[in-house]
Amino acid sequence: MKNLIALSLFIPLLTACGGGESEPPIGPFSARLSTIPSVLNESSTLPVSVTVQNVKTSANFTVVSNIPQIIVMRGEGNNFTLQVAEVDREYSGFITLTAIDGTDETRRVLTNIQVTIDNSSFTEKLADIEFLQSQRERLVAATEEETLLVALRELMVLNNPSEQAAQTSHSAINTNATALSSAIAAIQVSNYKQGNVSDAQLITEYQYALTHLEEHMAPYRTLLNTLFSQLANSLPAVVQANQFQLNTQLKTSSFFTGNAALGQVVGDQWVFNDDVAYLADLTNNTCGL
Repeated sequence: MKNLIALSLFIPLLTACGGGESEPPIGPFSARLSTIPSVLNESSTLPVSVTVQNVKTSANFTVVSNIPQIIVMRGEGNNFTLQVAEVDREYSGFITLTAIDGTDETRRVLTNIQVTIDNSSFTEKLADIEFLQSQRERLVAATEEETLLVALRELMVLNNPSEQAAQTSHSAINTNATALSSAIAAIQVSNYKQGNVSDAQLITEYQYALTHLEEHMAPYRTLLNTLFSQLANSLPAVVQANQFQLNTQLKTSSFFTGNAALGQVVGDQWVFNDDVAYLADLTNNTCGL
């Protein structure tokens, strides 16, 4: 009888110490944004969403941008839209996700995603500006024009020994060289890329440099056309220097190369028409006439 009473007392004790169910542990709270490219195009929209795991109470989160040109619009549920405005320069900053499980500060997630807005509408013009700067030394020295003048004068002497080819002093031609060099160097490409000046400012500086380029090349145009006219009977075909060509595709700056009336691009190379093929030799000082 005593043993039966002892057994009866032991069974309730077992039930009280571990016979019931316990709540399973919850892992670390997590929250993440869907993939955002590091470079965003201006005038674009990008849908993003937040994924959360191991929520104990309730997931509260915000998505914000510290770049004024990116507006974050909240949609339904965990969805957001990034609206990127048109920009006048490159902007960089962060998209920030802040999430918290209920009010538990120990279960908080903070994520910063660095992004850059690309001034994509200005890409082509920027390439033109950088190409002009890359050509500064050649343009200031007018290497192709000077080479062509020498070749034409030599032809003039060879074909008309009794006549003197059109001449002008070197200093008279290059009166605008210093101003051109300064104008090209003053274009603030570096400051633009650092976000300190606008694309409009860069275009203004670029146009100013092009004005000096035209002033620099005008005397060469006049003199070259005079010599071409004097050699009209000695050349396979007479050409005239008209618009100066800055060709980023061909990486050339010339009165002739890139002029669709004189030739065409074959592959990646410029090929003059047969009747004016001699220009390739004259501008490279390898006269083949």
